[in-house]
Amino acid sequence: MGPHHPSMHGVLHLIVTPDGEDVDCEPIL
Repeated sequence: MGPHHPSMHGVLHLIVTPDGEDVDCEPIL
């Protein structure tokens, strides 16, 4: 669950960025 969570988060973020939610872009960097 640990190593799989970060992988899914990255893909989910890619879909959220174009939506207009660049708030989670900093924590990913």
